[in-house]
Amino acid sequence: RRLSGGNVQKVLVGREIASSPTVLMAAYPVRGLDINSSYTIYNLLNEQKKKGVAVIFVGEDLDVLLELCDRIMVIGGGGREHAVIKALKKNKRIGTIFALPGNGGIAADATCVDIGAKDIDAIVEYAKNNAIDFAVVAPDDPLVLGCVDALENIGIPCFGPHANAAIIEGSKVFSKNLMKKYNIPTAAYEVFTDIESALAYAETCPIPIVVKADGLALGKGVLICETRDDVKDALHSMMEDKI
Repeated sequence: RRLSGGNVQKVLVGREIASSPTVLMAAYPVRGLDINSSYTIYNLLNEQKKKGVAVIFVGEDLDVLLELCDRIMVIGGGGREHAVIKALKKNKRIGTIFALPGNGGIAADATCVDIGAKDIDAIVEYAKNNAIDFAVVAPDDPLVLGCVDALENIGIPCFGPHANAAIIEGSKVFSKNLMKKYNIPTAAYEVFTDIESALAYAETCPIPIVVKADGLALGKGVLICETRDDVKDALHSMMEDKI
């Protein structure tokens, strides 16, 4: 059931029938309602969530939604996540902020939980067991692994792209092919999956050239090669030694 407009009766009707569907879709916050009315609706929906109904909030106004979230979870443990937590703390209506896993500095501003950012199953289980209202998924790895998808599947709204969008960061082959398909300006490139073909290309390719390992490498997967020997060393390192 999609809740929209300013009619609170729609929510009350939804409350009566919510025991039958397995998923309650809610456009939220509801347009045209003041913050107190929206908070009432939010609590009604959360009642259904506690009964096992998978409530999915389709947020239309992130600022208003955050006003109604008491327990927020931030995935990650770096400076970016610490900055996000600092910003979230400015909203005095937010109760508790959890960082998974967080770090020593973040511990001064949030409750750190010893769960790795790539452990999607453990993240989902923690969110279910600790009544998390909203999640911010910041790092590339959990985004590519589908953390947002998994959390939204159990009714927890998230800030962050789904896996099918995060792949544009997770795979440079995908993103380059996408740009080529839709005539988006990008540098010329070739893709190789076997080292023999890659080494053959290295004999004739323009120099200097960039060699990039597909996938996530924390910013370390790019080498600018000034000579053909540099290209060959890079290929052996990436494709054989897996460094």
